[in-house]
Amino acid sequence: MKHKVCLIVDNKSVNGKVIGSIARSLEFQTVNVSSADDALSFITSGVADVVFLDWHMDNTDIKELMKNIRNNVQGQVVPIIIATEDPQEKLRHEAYDIDADAVIHKPISIDQIATLFDKLSVF
Repeated sequence: MKHKVCLIVDNKSVNGKVIGSIARSLEFQTVNVSSADDALSFITSGVADVVFLDWHMDNTDIKELMKNIRNNVQGQVVPIIIATEDPQEKLRHEAYDIDADAVIHKPISIDQIATLFDKLSVF
């Protein structure tokens, strides 16, 4: 059986490892990248079934990155989940305004991701 692919874009390796560990426990293959350029390189050459983006990545315009991801998935529906430590409601609204499918707050649990994947029909 082919595993679905979870692309994790976070410039802090520990955050990517936590999300990756949870996604692997849900039988996803994971790809961790630490920059917008690496994310776009993977998206244009690979297949992702879901993308986690860190809201506060250094030197990254998250709005531009999301737009570029959406433009490069070649007609596929690929949910983009914003992961953040920032609890502000304003951030949630901003994320949805730029076409995020969901916002999840760190620290992240397996139950949160499983529920979210089910809601977004990622399984």
